[in-house]
Amino acid sequence: MEEEAEKLMVEAFSKNFIDYEEYPVSADIQNRCVSMIARLFNIPTDDPTSNAMGTSTIGSSEAIMLGTLAMKKRWQNKRKAEGKDYSKPNIVMNSAVQVCWEKAARYFDVEEKYVYCEEGRYTIDPQQAVDLVDENTIGICSILGTTYTGEYEDTKAINDLLVKNDIDCPIHVDAASGGFVAPFVNPNLVWDFRLEKVVSINVSGHKYGLVYPGVGWCVWRDPEFLPKGESAVPSLPYFETRILTALQSSSSTSTTLALTKPPSPSTSPAALARSSANTTSSSALARRATAPSCST
Repeated sequence: MEEEAEKLMVEAFSKNFIDYEEYPVSADIQNRCVSMIARLFNIPTDDPTSNAMGTSTIGSSEAIMLGTLAMKKRWQNKRKAEGKDYSKPNIVMNSAVQVCWEKAARYFDVEEKYVYCEEGRYTIDPQQAVDLVDENTIGICSILGTTYTGEYEDTKAINDLLVKNDIDCPIHVDAASGGFVAPFVNPNLVWDFRLEKVVSINVSGHKYGLVYPGVGWCVWRDPEFLPKGESAVPSLPYFETRILTALQSSSSTSTTLALTKPPSPSTSPAALARSSANTTSSSALARRATAPSCST
């Protein structure tokens, strides 16, 4: 890593950067990163009601825990509202998932329903995955870069089958390995928020380049896919008010998690990621101040 970067890290050792009230700019940096990543993953930007949200994590393992918990809580809340049993959640995934998926299922009491690999096929079979979905399924995991072979699973095929059969089941994409590769080497591959059933994506930052610290990200399509009124998504009104006031009184532009400005159709994902740091609006800031916070 560059000497300047190492020096900056050493100087920041004594700072508790996770204390967003004490170091509010660290939260702004996180939000800028989430905004860039969401745009890279083609979050809908032509919908004024869209408000992508996300958070940094220690790595994709923590991000997957958050994604799984969000799907479970949302499913439970829906079942409760319908007066139905909510004690037997399950999740559908490839038997070749990274072990953190098994941990997430067991930590949060979610039954694991596997699509098993076969000789010559080491990714999830879309039809088999959809056939395993029932009323207790909280979601389907699709992997962009499997642990064993690095193959991309066919998220689009899963999405299309769910849509065709009118099945209300979200998809979480585990893009730990491929999330920062596919948008650049194969931008026409449709696996991300361009698919309506994809509600959340995790990606690792420490698998690429000279990145010293463990870092990951989890991004949700909209706060709709986060549990409401749950301790898993705490609100920090004192922090949000302070940040909002500081941003609104600043003459410089800042980025929020709300992504409202549609990109040019000819703009590349890489250019979108670079340009997103210059996008903001007072209405977006207002939404950010009232939306649930998912910072960890």
